[in-house]
Amino acid sequence: MKKSVILASALLVSTAFGELSDEQILSMFDLPKGVEAKIDERSQLEGVGFEQIIISIKGKTDEMRQVFFTDGKYLFPDVIDVEKKISYAGDFQKAEQEKRQFAGYKKLGALLKTYPQEKIMELGDSKKELMYVFTDPLCPYCQEELKNIETTLKEYRLKLVFTPLTSHGEDAVARSLAIQEQMKSAKTDAEKIALLRKYYDKANAAPEYKAEKIKKEQEIVHSIFATGAIRGVPAFIEASNLEIK
Repeated sequence: MKKSVILASALLVSTAFGELSDEQILSMFDLPKGVEAKIDERSQLEGVGFEQIIISIKGKTDEMRQVFFTDGKYLFPDVIDVEKKISYAGDFQKAEQEKRQFAGYKKLGALLKTYPQEKIMELGDSKKELMYVFTDPLCPYCQEELKNIETTLKEYRLKLVFTPLTSHGEDAVARSLAIQEQMKSAKTDAEKIALLRKYYDKANAAPEYKAEKIKKEQEIVHSIFATGAIRGVPAFIEASNLEIK
Protein backbone atom coordinates (compact mmCIF):
# COMPACT_ATOMS: atom_id res chain seq x y z
CA MET A 1 0.00 0.00 0.00
CA LYS A 2 1.49 3.29 -1.06
CA LYS A 3 1.30 5.95 1.63
CA SER A 4 1.66 8.66 -1.01
CA VAL A 5 -1.75 7.74 -2.44
CA ILE A 6 -3.37 8.06 0.97
CA LEU A 7 -1.63 11.32 1.86
CA ALA A 8 -2.51 12.86 -1.46
CA SER A 9 -6.16 12.02 -0.94
CA ALA A 10 -6.03 13.58 2.52
CA LEU A 11 -4.78 16.90 1.17
CA LEU A 12 -7.64 17.03 -1.30
CA VAL A 13 -10.32 16.71 1.35
CA SER A 14 -11.81 20.19 1.66
CA THR A 15 -15.39 19.78 0.46
CA ALA A 16 -17.97 21.53 2.61
CA PHE A 17 -20.55 19.59 4.60
CA GLY A 18 -23.11 20.41 7.24
CA GLU A 19 -22.25 17.82 9.90
CA LEU A 20 -19.73 15.28 8.74
CA SER A 21 -20.86 11.69 9.21
CA ASP A 22 -18.56 8.65 9.18
CA GLU A 23 -19.90 7.75 5.75
CA GLN A 24 -19.19 11.20 4.33
CA ILE A 25 -15.66 11.21 5.66
CA LEU A 26 -14.81 7.75 4.34
CA SER A 27 -16.34 8.53 0.95
CA MET A 28 -13.62 11.14 0.39
CA PHE A 29 -10.92 8.46 0.14
CA ASP A 30 -10.06 7.19 -3.33
CA LEU A 31 -8.28 4.04 -2.16
CA PRO A 32 -6.71 1.34 -4.34
CA LYS A 33 -8.51 -1.97 -4.77
CA GLY A 34 -8.07 -4.24 -1.77
CA VAL A 35 -7.49 -1.35 0.64
CA GLU A 36 -10.15 -0.57 3.24
CA ALA A 37 -10.63 2.37 5.59
CA LYS A 38 -12.62 2.60 8.81
CA ILE A 39 -12.96 5.17 11.54
CA ASP A 40 -11.38 4.01 14.79
CA GLU A 41 -12.10 7.01 16.98
CA ARG A 42 -13.71 10.45 17.05
CA SER A 43 -13.01 12.85 19.93
CA GLN A 44 -13.21 16.57 20.62
CA LEU A 45 -9.91 18.38 21.05
CA GLU A 46 -9.83 20.01 24.47
CA GLY A 47 -9.99 23.79 24.25
CA VAL A 48 -10.03 23.73 20.44
CA GLY A 49 -13.04 23.98 18.14
CA PHE A 50 -12.07 20.87 16.22
CA GLU A 51 -12.89 17.20 16.40
CA GLN A 52 -10.10 14.66 15.94
CA ILE A 53 -10.85 11.68 13.69
CA ILE A 54 -8.57 8.63 13.61
CA ILE A 55 -8.90 6.45 10.54
CA SER A 56 -7.42 2.97 10.11
CA ILE A 57 -6.37 2.08 6.57
CA LYS A 58 -5.71 -1.60 5.95
CA GLY A 59 -4.27 -3.36 2.91
CA LYS A 60 -3.51 -7.01 2.26
CA THR A 61 -0.15 -6.97 4.03
CA ASP A 62 -0.01 -3.80 6.11
CA GLU A 63 -2.05 -1.37 8.15
CA MET A 64 -1.62 2.25 9.18
CA ARG A 65 -3.58 4.89 11.05
CA GLN A 66 -4.05 8.50 10.01
CA VAL A 67 -5.56 11.46 11.78
CA PHE A 68 -7.83 14.20 10.43
CA PHE A 69 -9.67 17.11 11.98
CA THR A 70 -13.05 18.69 11.35
CA ASP A 71 -14.79 21.86 12.40
CA GLY A 72 -18.11 20.27 11.46
CA LYS A 73 -17.97 21.67 7.96
CA TYR A 74 -14.52 20.94 6.55
CA LEU A 75 -11.97 18.16 6.95
CA PHE A 76 -8.30 19.08 7.54
CA PRO A 77 -5.07 17.03 7.61
CA ASP A 78 -3.71 19.03 10.57
CA VAL A 79 -4.57 21.67 13.14
CA ILE A 80 -1.68 23.88 14.25
CA ASP A 81 -1.88 26.04 17.35
CA VAL A 82 0.65 28.79 16.54
CA GLU A 83 0.54 30.31 20.04
CA LYS A 84 1.21 26.98 21.77
CA LYS A 85 3.43 25.74 18.90
CA ILE A 86 1.47 22.49 18.68
CA SER A 87 0.85 20.39 15.61
CA TYR A 88 -1.94 18.00 16.56
CA ALA A 89 -1.19 15.74 13.61
CA GLY A 90 2.49 15.79 14.54
CA ASP A 91 1.70 14.77 18.12
CA PHE A 92 -0.50 11.93 16.86
CA GLN A 93 2.16 10.67 14.45
CA LYS A 94 4.80 10.78 17.19
CA ALA A 95 2.57 8.74 19.50
CA GLU A 96 1.89 6.22 16.73
CA GLN A 97 5.59 5.89 16.02
CA GLU A 98 6.29 5.23 19.69
CA LYS A 99 3.60 2.52 19.72
CA ARG A 100 5.11 0.83 16.66
CA GLN A 101 8.59 1.08 18.16
CA PHE A 102 7.45 -0.41 21.46
CA ALA A 103 5.73 -3.28 19.62
CA GLY A 104 8.91 -3.84 17.61
CA TYR A 105 11.07 -3.81 20.73
CA LYS A 106 8.80 -6.39 22.33
CA LYS A 107 9.13 -8.70 19.30
CA LEU A 108 12.88 -8.18 19.11
CA GLY A 109 13.33 -8.83 22.83
CA ALA A 110 11.44 -12.11 22.54
CA LEU A 111 13.56 -13.09 19.53
CA LEU A 112 16.86 -12.30 21.23
CA LYS A 113 15.95 -14.51 24.18
CA THR A 114 16.03 -17.48 21.78
CA TYR A 115 18.82 -16.12 19.54
CA PRO A 116 22.02 -18.22 19.34
CA GLN A 117 24.19 -16.57 21.99
CA GLU A 118 27.37 -17.79 20.31
CA LYS A 119 26.57 -15.38 17.46
CA ILE A 120 26.60 -12.35 19.78
CA MET A 121 29.83 -10.64 20.84
CA GLU A 122 29.82 -9.34 24.41
CA LEU A 123 32.19 -6.59 25.50
CA GLY A 124 32.70 -4.57 28.65
CA ASP A 125 32.10 -4.60 32.40
CA SER A 126 29.17 -6.82 33.45
CA LYS A 127 28.25 -4.21 36.10
CA LYS A 128 27.51 -1.53 33.53
CA GLU A 129 24.18 -0.97 31.78
CA LEU A 130 23.71 -3.34 28.85
CA MET A 131 23.34 -1.97 25.33
CA TYR A 132 22.57 -4.05 22.24
CA VAL A 133 24.31 -2.88 19.07
CA PHE A 134 23.13 -4.05 15.66
CA THR A 135 26.00 -3.67 13.27
CA ASP A 136 27.31 -4.45 9.78
CA PRO A 137 31.03 -4.79 8.93
CA LEU A 138 30.61 -2.94 5.62
CA CYS A 139 28.43 -0.13 6.96
CA PRO A 140 30.54 3.08 6.92
CA TYR A 141 28.67 4.45 9.94
CA CYS A 142 29.31 1.21 11.85
CA GLN A 143 32.98 1.50 10.94
CA GLU A 144 33.03 5.02 12.36
CA GLU A 145 31.36 3.86 15.57
CA LEU A 146 33.97 1.13 15.93
CA LYS A 147 36.70 3.78 16.09
CA ASN A 148 35.19 5.04 19.36
CA ILE A 149 34.17 1.71 20.89
CA GLU A 150 36.62 2.02 23.81
CA THR A 151 34.91 5.29 24.81
CA THR A 152 31.47 3.68 24.56
CA LEU A 153 32.62 0.84 26.80
CA LYS A 154 33.37 3.31 29.59
CA GLU A 155 29.63 3.81 29.94
CA TYR A 156 28.02 0.60 28.66
CA ARG A 157 28.42 -3.12 28.45
CA LEU A 158 27.81 -4.06 24.82
CA LYS A 159 26.31 -7.01 23.00
CA LEU A 160 27.02 -6.82 19.28
CA VAL A 161 24.53 -8.52 16.97
CA PHE A 162 25.79 -8.78 13.41
CA THR A 163 23.08 -7.71 10.98
CA PRO A 164 24.64 -7.13 7.54
CA LEU A 165 22.37 -5.28 5.16
CA THR A 166 21.24 -7.04 1.99
CA SER A 167 22.61 -4.12 -0.03
CA HIS A 168 26.13 -4.89 1.21
CA GLY A 169 26.05 -8.34 -0.35
CA GLU A 170 27.54 -11.67 0.62
CA ASP A 171 30.89 -10.11 1.57
CA ALA A 172 29.29 -8.41 4.59
CA VAL A 173 27.70 -11.72 5.60
CA ALA A 174 31.02 -13.55 5.26
CA ARG A 175 32.74 -10.95 7.45
CA SER A 176 30.05 -11.36 10.09
CA LEU A 177 30.43 -15.13 10.03
CA ALA A 178 34.22 -14.85 10.31
CA ILE A 179 33.91 -12.64 13.39
CA GLN A 180 31.38 -14.97 15.01
CA GLU A 181 33.58 -18.01 14.46
CA GLN A 182 36.88 -16.42 15.48
CA MET A 183 35.62 -14.51 18.52
CA LYS A 184 35.37 -17.83 20.37
CA SER A 185 39.15 -17.82 20.77
CA ALA A 186 39.34 -14.13 21.77
CA LYS A 187 39.83 -13.99 25.53
CA THR A 188 39.87 -10.24 26.19
CA ASP A 189 37.96 -7.18 25.02
CA ALA A 190 41.12 -5.96 23.30
CA GLU A 191 41.35 -9.18 21.28
CA LYS A 192 37.67 -8.99 20.34
CA ILE A 193 38.01 -5.35 19.24
CA ALA A 194 41.08 -6.23 17.18
CA LEU A 195 39.03 -8.94 15.46
CA LEU A 196 36.26 -6.45 14.71
CA ARG A 197 38.70 -3.96 13.26
CA LYS A 198 40.26 -6.66 11.11
CA TYR A 199 37.03 -7.52 9.30
CA TYR A 200 35.51 -4.03 9.37
CA ASP A 201 38.51 -2.98 7.27
CA LYS A 202 37.81 -3.56 3.57
CA ALA A 203 41.52 -4.11 2.98
CA ASN A 204 41.26 -7.45 4.80
CA ALA A 205 39.36 -10.16 2.95
CA ALA A 206 36.94 -12.51 4.70
CA PRO A 207 37.06 -16.30 4.33
CA GLU A 208 34.84 -17.84 1.68
CA TYR A 209 31.71 -19.70 2.76
CA LYS A 210 29.36 -22.06 0.99
CA ALA A 211 26.19 -20.55 -0.45
CA GLU A 212 24.04 -22.56 1.95
CA LYS A 213 25.79 -21.09 5.00
CA ILE A 214 25.49 -17.55 3.62
CA LYS A 215 21.78 -18.05 2.92
CA LYS A 216 21.12 -19.43 6.40
CA GLU A 217 22.83 -16.43 7.98
CA GLN A 218 20.82 -14.04 5.81
CA GLU A 219 17.61 -15.70 7.00
CA ILE A 220 18.66 -15.24 10.63
CA VAL A 221 19.43 -11.56 10.01
CA HIS A 222 16.11 -11.10 8.21
CA SER A 223 14.25 -12.36 11.30
CA ILE A 224 15.73 -9.45 13.26
CA PHE A 225 14.70 -6.79 10.76
CA ALA A 226 11.27 -8.42 10.44
CA THR A 227 10.46 -7.41 14.03
CA GLY A 228 10.33 -3.78 12.88
CA ALA A 229 12.47 -2.67 15.83
CA ILE A 230 15.36 -1.57 13.64
CA ARG A 231 15.42 -0.21 10.10
CA GLY A 232 19.12 0.29 9.58
CA VAL A 233 22.55 0.08 11.17
CA PRO A 234 24.16 0.91 13.43
CA ALA A 235 21.24 0.63 15.85
CA PHE A 236 21.64 1.00 19.61
CA ILE A 237 18.93 -0.30 21.94
CA GLU A 238 19.21 -0.48 25.72
CA ALA A 239 18.47 -3.95 27.04
CA SER A 240 15.85 -2.49 29.38
CA ASN A 241 13.78 -1.42 26.36
CA LEU A 242 13.89 -5.00 25.11
CA GLU A 243 12.96 -6.32 28.55
CA ILE A 244 16.24 -8.22 28.67
CA LYS A 245 18.61 -8.25 31.64
